[in-house]
Amino acid sequence: MPRSRIASRFDKFTLFDDINWVNQLESLKMVVPITPRFWANPVRFVKWAAREKPAYFWSVVLGSMGPVMMVVVPPIRRAVGDYDAPPIPLTYPVPTGPRKTLTGYGDETE
Repeated sequence: MPRSRIASRFDKFTLFDDINWVNQLESLKMVVPITPRFWANPVRFVKWAAREKPAYFWSVVLGSMGPVMMVVVPPIRRAVGDYDAPPIPLTYPVPTGPRKTLTGYGDETE
């Protein structure tokens, strides 16, 4: 291309070109993100996460079931008839009164 033709393209900067440039910037601002935002539409985000990132999705589902089960399971167990086991004693009960002297076990020191 001759130099004059190239220069003439860049020298012609009109208001119309300026408006197109502004419209292009505005259209870039309104680009829809590839991943849906959670707070904008939670149901859509959950469907997207289950399809696109199943490991993360099911990790969150199973992890959130733990605290829920801590609240839900004990009343169901009691309703069915299953009770908690008695607590294991932490000390051995010491008998009151005199101790018996053992004989006949090969220990004749007394």
